[in-house]
Amino acid sequence: WSSVRVFTPTGAMLVTYYAAAAMLLWAFPVVPATGGRGRSRRWAAWGAVACCLGLGGEALWLLYPPEKGAAVRVTFLDVGQGEAIFLEAPGQGRMLVDAGGTQGGGFDIGQHVIVPFLWHEWVRHLDVLALTHPQSDHIGGAPTILRMLSVGEGWTGAGPALSPTDLWIQEYLRRRRIPHRVVVAGDAPFRMGEAVIEVLHPDAGSMAATAGAGRAPRPNDRSL
Repeated sequence: WSSVRVFTPTGAMLVTYYAAAAMLLWAFPVVPATGGRGRSRRWAAWGAVACCLGLGGEALWLLYPPEKGAAVRVTFLDVGQGEAIFLEAPGQGRMLVDAGGTQGGGFDIGQHVIVPFLWHEWVRHLDVLALTHPQSDHIGGAPTILRMLSVGEGWTGAGPALSPTDLWIQEYLRRRRIPHRVVVAGDAPFRMGEAVIEVLHPDAGSMAATAGAGRAPRPNDRSL
């Protein structure tokens, strides 16, 4: 491994880290110094321990933040033509709706945009990854997100896989035993944290009517 991805540290964490490093160097110098500095070195060692405890506390604060009220926070990410919407609900509920993407897949939106944003926000788990329809500008970043983050459930609309990426996503969910919900309007509401998610589209009746007429529904027409 030549690199390890970490959460984005805050300014306070950087200050605390370098303070701990400086105190450790003073407490345990590479080249032993002469003179009566034993007491100051002991204080430096305890200071380094305090800084390390502070770093741990800051990390826990960011990983398990206190409640910020009863509002749902929605963040729209700039991913070009498609979309990627991050929802945070009271009670630590987190959902990502779509994963962006580019035509042809030359630029990995998941690796370069969505995952860096989530790691900057100290998000390591998504309760739901909802993919509205299987076009490249909506699911292109999903493989990277699935590989790099923990996902509780995957949601899609009804219909067969329409692309290699779509097929890979469905197979990955199956192999990793991540629940895959095919959702339609009328399904029981889903609780995410303290919020309730209700599916309004696609309608199962209209999908059946389209299939009965011998017409294959377009991906946008069966969007979740």
